[in-house]
Amino acid sequence: MPAFLAIMALLLTKQQDCRSDGACRLVKPQAGTSAQNPCFSPDGSQLIYTVWKGGYNIAPAGMYRVSTNEPALRSIDSARLVDDGSSSVNLPGSCWSRNGISVSSIEPSFSPTADRIVYERSISDSSAEIWIVNLSDGSVKQLTTGFQDRQPNWSPVEDLILFQRMTKSGFRLCTIRADGSDLTIITPDSIAATDAVFSPNGKSIAFSMERADIAGASIAIIPTIGAKSSSDIRRITTAVGYDGAVSFSPDGNFLAFETSTDVKATKPTSIYVIALNSTNNALSPTATKSGAVAGFTCGIALLLVTLLI
Repeated sequence: MPAFLAIMALLLTKQQDCRSDGACRLVKPQAGTSAQNPCFSPDGSQLIYTVWKGGYNIAPAGMYRVSTNEPALRSIDSARLVDDGSSSVNLPGSCWSRNGISVSSIEPSFSPTADRIVYERSISDSSAEIWIVNLSDGSVKQLTTGFQDRQPNWSPVEDLILFQRMTKSGFRLCTIRADGSDLTIITPDSIAATDAVFSPNGKSIAFSMERADIAGASIAIIPTIGAKSSSDIRRITTAVGYDGAVSFSPDGNFLAFETSTDVKATKPTSIYVIALNSTNNALSPTATKSGAVAGFTCGIALLLVTLLI
């Protein structure tokens, strides 16, 4: 079943926990835990996500999955992938990694040809570099140094790598070629940008945006070539609170993300899914006054069940 139809079948199951901006809850974590960093499987049939046991970003953490083809995985055991007491953390939109003790090689992302992996190498909270490892011979190449560069993500269609860099104005998004050339800052200093991922066709980038006139953080989209100003940025979610760790569905019609009503992003989060609107060349949900999503422009009602794990 195509990813779009599979997700629609799931959403039509039951109406529950939908926001006024059209986003609906997919995973509700157990009390005291935090569900974060959703990632669609390549065929769209599953979401992989992290459960932090002590609350938002508080270890230990485990990897879990939820199906978009079948009814909710209601048992923790049936949804568990990796949960051995360590800190196994998912990279939104890509795959997962385990934090090291002194040097962390984390946040891996495959090249389009799957012969190389780009990753973040960190020796402290304030120092991080972007590296590439060649899977055929194990050789490594350092792409950046001297900055706090985090969360690399490889374009699905070309040798272009996306990452976030700490600057005086906060985190800004950058792109760089796999050979180390063409380093470009692609977001303006009027916003802070994190948790960035490419769209499946590589033409757009979704990320978590903080802006002076917005309480908390919203999901936004820009062209891969970048945004010169805030007017070039398309804001996708509009609810007050924190929205982050975004992931595209394989067909590009949906975004999954972690969310909390806490604007400071310190409280446990849930996993929500939103359909992209017509401005983004996809389907457009219509929100009712109660916050439930009433339908798409194509006439299909969008309703979503909360998945209790």
